[in-house]
Amino acid sequence: MANAMMRLLPLMLSALAVYLSAAYGMDDKGGKWQAQAEPISTLKPTLPSPRVHNILISPHAPTQMYAATPNGLYGSRDAGATWKPLSIAGDHEEVFAVAAHPTDPSVVFGGRRDGVWLSHDGGESWMPLPYPAGKPVTPLAIAPAPNQPNTIYIATARDGVYRSVDGGYRWAAIDQGLPESRAGDRVKEIRTLIVNPLDANAAYVALPTDGVYRTTDAGKNWVPVNEGLPVSFLNGAYRPILEFDSSDPKRLYLVFGERIHSHLVRNRIYMASANTEKWIPVEAELPSNEPILALRVDGAQRTARLWGPSAVWQVPLTEHPK
Repeated sequence: MANAMMRLLPLMLSALAVYLSAAYGMDDKGGKWQAQAEPISTLKPTLPSPRVHNILISPHAPTQMYAATPNGLYGSRDAGATWKPLSIAGDHEEVFAVAAHPTDPSVVFGGRRDGVWLSHDGGESWMPLPYPAGKPVTPLAIAPAPNQPNTIYIATARDGVYRSVDGGYRWAAIDQGLPESRAGDRVKEIRTLIVNPLDANAAYVALPTDGVYRTTDAGKNWVPVNEGLPVSFLNGAYRPILEFDSSDPKRLYLVFGERIHSHLVRNRIYMASANTEKWIPVEAELPSNEPILALRVDGAQRTARLWGPSAVWQVPLTEHPK
């Protein structure tokens, strides 16, 4: 019996090595296992437009999605396999941002050059919300607070960041400490914005050349939280996305494209805990030269899903911040 087991041992080890190499792979230096992003065969997304500003995966139903594009807003009920155009005010003007109400699946927010729009029926009909500071703004990101749905943050193209505590009817500017444009006359454009699920006064933004900034006092002050991020992020990251762990809201994830050279953009994923706010790289081999349009993290299943133009990838999470 012992001799038979000894003869089988090399085969067992070989099979284990094949399994590990398929699931994890080696890094470019060798000797270190990395999780591999694998496309999910049951999800076959398409893009409703050649360009997409923002994709929203509904927190209420994972197969329900919205896409903000130069050709207007689109909705999908089959995880992006097919899309339906959703007109706002009877037309299909460019939509830069879309967000879902945290508790009411019928409520959706959209951002156009003429401000923030609100729908109470899943995007079938819309009403405009009042302008911040009494003038039209272009929201590039909209983020309702999960634990206080009437609290909404927006980041605009040229007019900074605003916050409302009454569902978007009154707004207050909250720019102190955010990076300014070279001219120094305005805050830089911000396209990535997220609110802490446990604290409506805590929010994060990500800028391609300045990193991640955080506020814990409802936007009165913003401070950089970039410890652990690579220098390449601050030199010009591509499409940074922030997402909290759906099963543990104390964990925040960041995915971005790292420009290696003119023909190679390598996607990277980092995570940080609310305790340390130090970014730790997730050892994962992600698809290169493929823009990541949306991110969903499920710590309970130890997986992250990344939506691209032609596929959805699932990545096993191998490490967690302490």
